[in-house]
Amino acid sequence: MTNSSPSQAGTSLRRAVLIALLLGVVTWVAASFAIARNILVDSMIRHELDDGDALGGRLLRLVDVELARLEHSARDWATWDETWAFARGEDDAYVERNVYDEALQNLKIDMMAVVGANGDTLLVRIRDGDAPAPDPVPTLLGRDGAWREPHRTDQPLRGIVRTTRGPLAFVGMPIHRSQPGDPGPGAGTLVFGRFLDETFVEELRRILRASLTQHAPDASAPPDVTQALRRIGETSVHVVALDDTHLVTHAILRDLWGQPVAVLRAISERSAYAQAQRAEHGLLLASLAIGLAAGLGFYGFMASRVLAPLQRLDNAVRHVGHDGGRARLPPTTADDEFARLGRSVNAMLDELDTQRDAREARDAAQLASRMKGEWLINLGQTTTLPLAALRTALEAALRDDGLSPPTRAQLDAAYRAAFRLATELRRLPEPGSESPAGTASAAAPFDLRALVENLADAAAARGASRGVAVDCEIDPALGSRYLGDASRLQAVLTLMTELLEYEMPTEDLLLRARLVAAGARQDSIEISLAPGAWTASNPSAAGGGNDAERAHLRQAVAALGGLLLCGHGRLQLTLQWPRVDGDDTPGARPHAGRRVLVLGSVQTGRDIVEAYLKALGCQVVATPAVLPTTPRDLALAVVLVDEAGTDTSLETPLPGIPTLFILPTGAPPPAARPGTACVHRPLRWSALKSALGTLWPPSPAAAELSENSSTSD
Repeated sequence: MTNSSPSQAGTSLRRAVLIALLLGVVTWVAASFAIARNILVDSMIRHELDDGDALGGRLLRLVDVELARLEHSARDWATWDETWAFARGEDDAYVERNVYDEALQNLKIDMMAVVGANGDTLLVRIRDGDAPAPDPVPTLLGRDGAWREPHRTDQPLRGIVRTTRGPLAFVGMPIHRSQPGDPGPGAGTLVFGRFLDETFVEELRRILRASLTQHAPDASAPPDVTQALRRIGETSVHVVALDDTHLVTHAILRDLWGQPVAVLRAISERSAYAQAQRAEHGLLLASLAIGLAAGLGFYGFMASRVLAPLQRLDNAVRHVGHDGGRARLPPTTADDEFARLGRSVNAMLDELDTQRDAREARDAAQLASRMKGEWLINLGQTTTLPLAALRTALEAALRDDGLSPPTRAQLDAAYRAAFRLATELRRLPEPGSESPAGTASAAAPFDLRALVENLADAAAARGASRGVAVDCEIDPALGSRYLGDASRLQAVLTLMTELLEYEMPTEDLLLRARLVAAGARQDSIEISLAPGAWTASNPSAAGGGNDAERAHLRQAVAALGGLLLCGHGRLQLTLQWPRVDGDDTPGARPHAGRRVLVLGSVQTGRDIVEAYLKALGCQVVATPAVLPTTPRDLALAVVLVDEAGTDTSLETPLPGIPTLFILPTGAPPPAARPGTACVHRPLRWSALKSALGTLWPPSPAAAELSENSSTSD
């Protein structure tokens, strides 16, 4: 054994200090960057999103202001006696005197319509042109149209409708006389409307001073508008970052029935985000400078106050070691930790000198005792065979009927003496034995489910390397805490799974570990294997090789106290294994009460999916596709994808509901999206449980039960 030089030890310690300081500086810079990113940049992003929401709110309020202006103008005209007389058919010159393009332009309206009390359309006038009213204006003015509602309810109606010319903001007012005390019965409905065209959008641009455009909710809209319409739901404002320099705000205009009719798209500069990035870079450089300065200062302090005294102490200890431990460290008047360590080393050396003589005497006594034990063991080993031969000869001699009584008595006494001597020799300790005979190690509880799952995964991997398709399914109800020798049980199960190597390559196998009589004090574990054609696929097994393997398996099972049955090419192992006391409580059901929809026509694997989900406490609803009667109060949608559907896009069948895709083996996973996850077949219990944990956490009651169970364990 060689000792490193003091210079090498000092260099190694200095290297360790430098590495620690470098890690500290890197950690400091990374933490500063994370803080700047999470606090400064993220706050600016939230601020910009709030500004975008505010801009969208102002857009919607300006549309409401325009509707309020139309309502104010329509109210004045609807309570005008001439309008009331025209609606009753008493003033034929009303249109000529009052309804012309200059009047409509002064009112800033594009359409004026009057419907009589009997449902007849008396007037429909479109400004700037003789074209007929665009659809569906005639339908809305009809006897059963929505614009007849003000006359029927005697209440104003306003909103937006989609027409072939574009979105139309309208206000419908019931027509009455101008007398406040006696307005008289309604004479019909007056409708003022304005098309929300480029003129209206230009007014909004001048008011908001923003880059604003209007788009129809169809395929001609930009991609971000289509995405906003798909994600916006019931709200009317959607804000998203277009890139690092621009923010886009979408304000959705809805008609009387709540359907989108137009999208106002406003683009604004992300000045706050750019300023936050500059501040982030400056903070990162400042943190790096501070970290380097602090690291250099700390290294100087460590070099002068720790590393140098430690190297001096190391040199002194090496001189003591070269003198065989008889020398002592030089005394010092200092009172720091290194000086106290030197005095402690001197006291330890004194104590070692005191104990050296006692240790040498004890070693001599142990050597004598060991030599005596070896002599006794050699004596027992060298006399065992002669004694056995002597006993055999005495037994043969005693079988002779011609012996005289004195001779028989002498031979019997000799036989008994040899028997007693052999018994005493067997009681001698054997070489290498560390515990008395008859002492058995206490059984420790082990995790049975984890043991079986690991063995099943190993069997599947071994089968895959040989071109064998192995499907290993572990029952979720398998217990977790059992008493016994886990290594012996593992040896039996491993030996059994090794038989999978001789299976036919085209045959799917099922290794199933089942736990029956759950909750009993004594559970039985049954494992079955259908080996197929061993002799045909394993030439080395010919000539009785399979019989030898099965005999070996039976011998191992017998050591565990189990039962092995073999018939018709199938092996079945049944073991009785005791549970840990007090472990009768069933496992926690982390997702109890949650409704899960299983979609797809793939029959393979559906039973396993439903069994696993029900074992977790879920309520399973299975259907080939989403139907009008499919419930919507679901916590998860599970989609089984077949081989033919791997090239199609994987979209969530029910928006707003988390979705789990179960893909065929080898199929590429889809792009990660919020609220979605995917696993591959063959389905594993651990993979399904992990995927469900990412989509929704366990219920509080199940989490508390699981925590209590782990605490009791």
